[in-house]
Amino acid sequence: MRRLLRFTLLILALGAALGLSASAAPYSTFETITVAGTAIGITDAILDPLGMPQMTRCTIRIETAEIRARWDGGTPTSSVGHPVEPLEQIILENHADADTLLMIRTSGTSATASVTCTNRQ
Repeated sequence: MRRLLRFTLLILALGAALGLSASAAPYSTFETITVAGTAIGITDAILDPLGMPQMTRCTIRIETAEIRARWDGGTPTSSVGHPVEPLEQIILENHADADTLLMIRTSGTSATASVTCTNRQ
């Protein structure tokens, strides 16, 4: 047991000496969002996971129904914003755009957005 503890501590010390940490490793988060009649964005816990670097890139795949999306700080409506059809994707290349993304459905049918965010460049 002591050997295992010593080995673990040695590995951790070696990793620290080389500048490695769990938070520096590539990391991804995922969520599914129901896009309904009220504008909604990506959950804060997905973009800024506790104890991990903030996410820098997000891919959002739309299913079920058309939506409109904005990531310029404005709020989309059913007729204003970028139209996104089912099976199309939105790719956001930086944290600021992902953080300001808002989506809303364009009709009476709610959409599903599958969101994957990563801290990889």
